[in-house]
Amino acid sequence: MRVNNVHLILFLLSFICGVLVSSKDTCLAKESLANLQHKYVQVSGINFHYVTKGAGQPLILLHGFPETWYSWRENIDSLALYFQVIALDLKGYGDTDKPTGDYSLPTLSREIADLIRTLKLEKPVLVGHDWGGFIAWDVARNYPELLDK
Repeated sequence: MRVNNVHLILFLLSFICGVLVSSKDTCLAKESLANLQHKYVQVSGINFHYVTKGAGQPLILLHGFPETWYSWRENIDSLALYFQVIALDLKGYGDTDKPTGDYSLPTLSREIADLIRTLKLEKPVLVGHDWGGFIAWDVARNYPELLDK
């Protein structure tokens, strides 16, 4: 099978351009990530890790399975223009403790509600992706008084 030289050249150009674009994006992401504050809070006997940026109404981001706060990295800068962004590592993920025991939805939801109380957040917006979406929904259903949305 002969490879058409035009196709080979186009492939190589697209690969080189893709590497350059990825390198540029990586540099911007590293610069952006350097401005985040990494923090820890003890809630329900668990040491939770989170990153935060921005000011204003709190916006809590709950990641999906099997991710960490880092899955929100490309959204944090834009959201931080309007909110105090709090991107959390859920229990069992990232730099948050990984205790043995109960990982049921009611327990995880209670822990997020306790985290909101512990950080003294007033009416945060709670956003979840994938498994984090189930948790956010359950927190909203069982602890509506804690949330704005």
